[in-house]
Amino acid sequence: MDIESALELVGAWGKYQIRNYLLLGIATTVTSVHALINVFHAVVPEFICSEPGWNISSRDKCTQQVNGSENRCRSWNYSMEYGENMITEWNLVCQNNYLRATAQSIYMTGFLLGAFIFGQVSDKVGRKKGHLSATILLCISGTVAAFAPDYWTFSFARLVVGISTGGTLTIGYVWALEPIGKNYRMPTAMMFEFFFASSCALIAGLAFVVKNYWKLQLITSLAPLVFISYYFLLNESPRWLLGVNKVDELVKTFKDISSMNGKQYDDSVLEKLVEYQTLKNSEKDLDKDEKMAEQEVQNSKNGYERRHYDFRDLFKTPNMRKKTMNICFQWFTCSFTFYGLSLASSEMKVSPYVSVTLTGIMDMIGPALACLVLNRIGRRLSMSISLLFSSIMCFMAIILPSRYFIVIIVLAQLGTLGGSSGFAISYMYTAELMPTVVRNVGVGFGSVFARIGGLLAPFVAMFSARIALIVFGSCGLLAGSIVLLLPETLGTKLPETLEEGEEFGKEYISPCRFLRKRKQLQSV
Repeated sequence: MDIESALELVGAWGKYQIRNYLLLGIATTVTSVHALINVFHAVVPEFICSEPGWNISSRDKCTQQVNGSENRCRSWNYSMEYGENMITEWNLVCQNNYLRATAQSIYMTGFLLGAFIFGQVSDKVGRKKGHLSATILLCISGTVAAFAPDYWTFSFARLVVGISTGGTLTIGYVWALEPIGKNYRMPTAMMFEFFFASSCALIAGLAFVVKNYWKLQLITSLAPLVFISYYFLLNESPRWLLGVNKVDELVKTFKDISSMNGKQYDDSVLEKLVEYQTLKNSEKDLDKDEKMAEQEVQNSKNGYERRHYDFRDLFKTPNMRKKTMNICFQWFTCSFTFYGLSLASSEMKVSPYVSVTLTGIMDMIGPALACLVLNRIGRRLSMSISLLFSSIMCFMAIILPSRYFIVIIVLAQLGTLGGSSGFAISYMYTAELMPTVVRNVGVGFGSVFARIGGLLAPFVAMFSARIALIVFGSCGLLAGSIVLLLPETLGTKLPETLEEGEEFGKEYISPCRFLRKRKQLQSV
């Protein structure tokens, strides 16, 4: 009996899973606010140069020509429509304008590191302890950021906030899904995005009420304490407990699951499960020894040494290399367009509170639409339509005159819908494209490119709206087109080994060639 069969007996989806899912979802919501809080920290109010003798009627608020030489303004007066924020506190305008985007990129760098670091931590100490440690780190680093005396101290603290946020979100997602049976996992995985989307409305509402950057930072940093308040209600992941052979705790967890789900607990379930896992581990060890012996012979022939699979295996053969590069660009584009268009919308002539709320709404709709079409038209076409839709929205916004800025903003927000939908699809599509032996490596490697997209997006969003829309639209157009070069995974036998991964979809060169081949076969 495997873990899936055991979950079916104690309840694959019931009150236990719903409670676990919602409690971790709440933790995700209060943590995710840090992803877009910089929109409010770094929104630029109206300002004028406050230096004596400066021509305040001049349109240039940064430099002025005096006797043939260029003078730079170094102090400004700000309107307080958005309250006290990073801009007004540290004068992040004119020659310091680039520091606005730098702050968000520093946070995204931390997020990338945190997803990797705490992913390893949670595998060693468990989901429960890993999530708790990341949450405590978030509360501490966020509080330090709130009282930071200067920009660079603030940015360093935000780096640590990013690390801890990356940890809590990564672990929370896995922890919420692991007690759920396989028949319910796909829709619940997609719908988990709702908790991130709801954080957009939460941070927009908080920022509207609390128009002070350090108070807002402090409130959002202490909010995750709500998770600690109900930490004792959550059990460790049964999959992790089984993997590390913690039988006593696994018994307690299965009893809790069966009790809450109204199922009768049977001790034989656990006995069969542990027996199956022990046998499976023994077979794995034996198989590993045999493979290592074979590999040593092969290594002696090839002149190199290998002991485990890593990201380099994704690039060793031509077809795997092409698929890996393609899917990584999809990850990059989804993140780049979603975060970029979200930030660019806040740079336009609209309230940042409205733009962030709209982003949250789009992020709710995107995964829901993806969930509806994934099993109908396939992963590849769903991804292509999502990104091409985002691209079309960007290009439509570009051709409109600037006086229709409301329509432009709506189109830009619709563009985030495509990025959000593509993001939801990319997890499943990547996992199905990659062979089992490098599946986690493949998804993790793709996620790295998503974070790189998130790092670059703030700098592009700083340009004029039209330039930003051209860049985001072009990326969406390219990604939505080349994803059609990937094979479809819906209803296919998924590859297990690297050899199968290399052969999977090898004959599929392009949609046109595939259609020609099919017509030729039909004619025969």
